[in-house]
Amino acid sequence: MVKTADALGLGVLFTISGSTPIWARQGTRRHPKPYPRLRDLRNFTRAVGTRYSGSYPDPSGARPVLPRVTHWSAWNEPNFLQFDYRALLRKRGGARTRPMTPAVYRSVVDAIYTGLRRSGHGSDVFLLGETAPRRGGRRDPNGTIPPLEFVRGVYCLNARFRPLRACRRGFVRRHPGLFNSAGWAHHPYTVNLPPSWDDPARKAVPISALGRLVDTLDRALFRWGASEIPVWVTEYGIQTNPPDPNLDISPDEQAAYLAESEFITYSNPRVASTGWFLLVDDRPRRLPRGRRNRSRRWVTWQSGLVTRGGQAKPAYDEYHHPIHLTGVGGATRVFGQYRVAPDGAAIAARIEFLPSGGSAWLPLQAVTVTNRKGYLDTQVSPPGPGSLRIVWTDPVFGGEVPSRAVPVG
Repeated sequence: MVKTADALGLGVLFTISGSTPIWARQGTRRHPKPYPRLRDLRNFTRAVGTRYSGSYPDPSGARPVLPRVTHWSAWNEPNFLQFDYRALLRKRGGARTRPMTPAVYRSVVDAIYTGLRRSGHGSDVFLLGETAPRRGGRRDPNGTIPPLEFVRGVYCLNARFRPLRACRRGFVRRHPGLFNSAGWAHHPYTVNLPPSWDDPARKAVPISALGRLVDTLDRALFRWGASEIPVWVTEYGIQTNPPDPNLDISPDEQAAYLAESEFITYSNPRVASTGWFLLVDDRPRRLPRGRRNRSRRWVTWQSGLVTRGGQAKPAYDEYHHPIHLTGVGGATRVFGQYRVAPDGAAIAARIEFLPSGGSAWLPLQAVTVTNRKGYLDTQVSPPGPGSLRIVWTDPVFGGEVPSRAVPVG
């Protein structure tokens, strides 16, 4: 995978995470805890860092050395379940799992950061968090820790952002990974709701509330005299029905929500990166004989741009060139992107209008996009009700590529 990505000119982000094998967990073999033994985690990370240092011989002999990996993150959703995936199909296994406490996660970050430094990756991009968005609370049988509460706990602060007594001396020096990261990674899922939805629990962070996470990180870091860091949206996706019959969002709605989520992250200057999860739908999980619980069959993820059978959903083209409209006074703000263009390429685009009941698209505005990631952000004044679209001119192949048509008026 790393060699294929390198051949395509793509970077790779590695997350050092569980599930941890029983022999490397804290506790005993008879009564293991879900958390890794820190010495083994540090050694494992050092081994991974050495293998992907850019100087490790390719075991297959296809090339002299394996490519270097330069982007890393510490654990996956530590504020959510720390489980063996097989436990999801057991009667009580899922409910008995628990998230990492902030103190445990702090020690996990220390181990991973040390392992990376010892293998020559001290100057690489290192991300914290990879937090889940959920709120937890008394009604949550799994004890999920809300992400804002988790951030405060990781930085050893109380509800008023004052350092806890146990952490007042040498905290920054003892935990360098917390203060030398390139950002906090987050998974702001809304699951079965549109990206504009906000959780009434203010400690949760769906994609519409990323500003709350930015504010909490700033207050936590400033309390220790550290500088602000950006937020990386390393996972986000909208699941669809079909294939999951338990959901409400159609493939057409998924496409519109994909564009809206892209607009939300684009509009927040503190979001450094965004990623969609995933490309191809997971297959539903096979249940053991005698199990008929349909919801457990769909514990896998169905936010793919492509179905399991290989058919592209509407979101596939939308990811290629999204469009989202918002009203600003008497005008309409048009947001879009031509994602597949080379970075920094000059991309010609034309905004067109189709009157209600009409059959011919009319040009409203011509623009040339020159920013690094191919974003278009402009305003137009439609002459009446109808639809708008963006027609892109591919800067490499020269063909015209129209976006989805969006109603206005």
